[in-house]
Amino acid sequence: MATSKIALYLPRYSTYGGVERFAYNLANFLTQQNFKVLFICARQEITNNNPYITIIKTGRPPCARIGKMLWYALRAEQIKKELKPDLNVSLGKTLSCDLLRIGGGPLKVFWQLSQRAYPGWAKIFKNLRRLTSPANWFTFYLEKRQLEQAQKIICVSHLVKTWLIQTYPFLREEQLEVIYNLPDLKKFYPDPSKKEQVRKQFQLPLQAKIILSVATNFKLKGISFLIESLSYLPTNYVLVIAGDRNSKRYHKLIHQLHLDRRVFFLGKVLEMEKLYRAADFFVLNSFYDACSNALLEALACGLISISSKFNGSACFLPASNLIHNPADPKEIAQVIQTARPSSLQFSPEIKLGFQPYLEIIKNLL
Repeated sequence: MATSKIALYLPRYSTYGGVERFAYNLANFLTQQNFKVLFICARQEITNNNPYITIIKTGRPPCARIGKMLWYALRAEQIKKELKPDLNVSLGKTLSCDLLRIGGGPLKVFWQLSQRAYPGWAKIFKNLRRLTSPANWFTFYLEKRQLEQAQKIICVSHLVKTWLIQTYPFLREEQLEVIYNLPDLKKFYPDPSKKEQVRKQFQLPLQAKIILSVATNFKLKGISFLIESLSYLPTNYVLVIAGDRNSKRYHKLIHQLHLDRRVFFLGKVLEMEKLYRAADFFVLNSFYDACSNALLEALACGLISISSKFNGSACFLPASNLIHNPADPKEIAQVIQTARPSSLQFSPEIKLGFQPYLEIIKNLL
C-alpha cells in the first residue's frame, strides 16, 4: 500500500527530453518505494500505466510563453494548497517547493556562456531578444524565489553547484547536494557486434569513422563548428547528428566546405542506444550544458567520448578529451584525433542515481 504522497512538478509528462525522462523515471522509482506520486504537469504527452501515479493537468492557455509560465506556476501552487501533498518536489519553475532539483544552471550564467554560440550581429539580436522577453524576467524571479525558500536543493553536477554559489551567495553549503544522473546500464552498454547491423539500419557508411553528436539546439551545441572540424580530419571521418531540429540552414555550410557526403542529419531518434553502437566517437561541442546525459550514455556504450569543458558531465573525461574552445574547428579536430578511450567510472564519493533522492526525501518527510 502506498503511504506518503509525493508531488512532482514539471510542465510536461513525457519521456522525450532529458528532464522529462528523468521525472518519468523518478516517479516510477518512488512508487516502487511505497510512495504515491502526484505528477502536476501542464500537458500529458504519453500514457500513464502506473496505478500509483496520478497525473494532474493544469492545462496550457493559448497565449505567449510568459502567459503559459505564469498559468502553470499559479495553477501548480493552487493544486499544492488544495491537495496538501506530504512533500513537494519541483523539477521546473514553480512558486514554491520543499525539494528543488536544478537541472540547469542559473539563467545569468546560461546567458553569459551561450552567447558565444552566436557570432557577430546574431549575438546582438539574441541578447536584445533575451533582455526584452517578459518570460526571461519572470524566470529570473522564479529562480531566485525557489532558491530562497527550498529546504533542499539538488544540483545535477558540481559545475552547476559552482555556478549557483557564484550567482547566489546567500545559498548555504548544507542546502546543496550534488547527485549525478545514472544511465540505464541495462540499455546503454558496449556491443561492437551490432555496429554493422545498426549502420545499415540508419543507412550510414559501413567503413567510415563515425562521429556522433546529439542536439536539440544546434547553435548551443556548436554544430556548425563541429561540421567545420571535418575539414581538418581525414576524409574517412563522417559526422552523424541526431536531434529534432531543422537542419536546412546547415546544408549551405556543408556544401561550401565540400562535405556533402560526410554529414548525416537523422532527425529525432527514439532508440539512441542503437545509434551509439553505430559510432566510433561521441562529441558534445556544447557552449553550455549543466550535465549532459548523452555524454554519460555514450561513455556507457564504450565510445571514445569528447566534450567541451562547459558541460557538467565532462568531469568524467580525461583532460585529453576536453575541448576548451567550442568555436575553434581546428581544436575540435585535434581533440578528436588525440582523444583517449575511457569508460564510465564513478568514484565512491560521487552520488548518483535515484537512491540518494530517496534518502533526502525520507529525511524531509
